[in-house]
Amino acid sequence: MPQIFPMNWFLMSLMIMMILIFMTINFYFFSMKMPNKNMFNLNKKTKYNFKW
Repeated sequence: MPQIFPMNWFLMSLMIMMILIFMTINFYFFSMKMPNKNMFNLNKKTKYNFKW
């Protein structure tokens, strides 16, 4: 048990760090791409508006 619990804590913290880095990369990427709005409004006849 003492050898398994720090490894689970390490993997859990590493996955949390990976998710946070991925969320920040997506946030900066879409905040840079938002003034164009050509990626999102290709068809203006669609019902659904994809807003980030």
